[in-house]
Amino acid sequence: MAGLISIDFAAPEPVVAQVFDIYPVADDIKIFKSDTKLKPFKRVEIPPVTPQLDTQSTKNVSVEPVSVDPVDFDWTPPTLDRKRYIINAADTDEQPLLRQAPAMPTRASRSGHCIMAFDVNAEGAPYNIIATNCSDNVFTRASVKAVGKWRYRPKVVGGQAVSRTGMRSKISFQLTDEAGRIIPE
Repeated sequence: MAGLISIDFAAPEPVVAQVFDIYPVADDIKIFKSDTKLKPFKRVEIPPVTPQLDTQSTKNVSVEPVSVDPVDFDWTPPTLDRKRYIINAADTDEQPLLRQAPAMPTRASRSGHCIMAFDVNAEGAPYNIIATNCSDNVFTRASVKAVGKWRYRPKVVGGQAVSRTGMRSKISFQLTDEAGRIIPE
């Protein structure tokens, strides 16, 4: 203990008070002036006026009137015998016209999918939209919104558009990392 106390002690140098300027004044920026000399302007020659071509005047041109004998034109469309001709529109299934992709939910942490069940009315708009099976509940709302914006050419039976029930579709969501690799489900 005595050895520790007997060591010569030197007081640290006093701390110099630091002063900060709240409203500093910026130095002016030096303006660089170029020493480039401009070349003298060359005089431009104006091209000569375009010569006028000699053309014939159209003041003395006369056109004789053309006379056409009036023709009695009476056209009536042919009559169709409905018993003889039967016109049926082809029966068709519904066809997708517009399928808008859903927006990726911001809370999604991985890729996923939803299996959707819906019906299509006679105008081609989906209704009764239900997400029957989703890999994660985060994808349900985005899938229902996307299917609601889809449009179909409706099913045609006997020449009339009818609604179709029991439609199913799978919507896949692919989330990628910073490197562009798909994060699996």
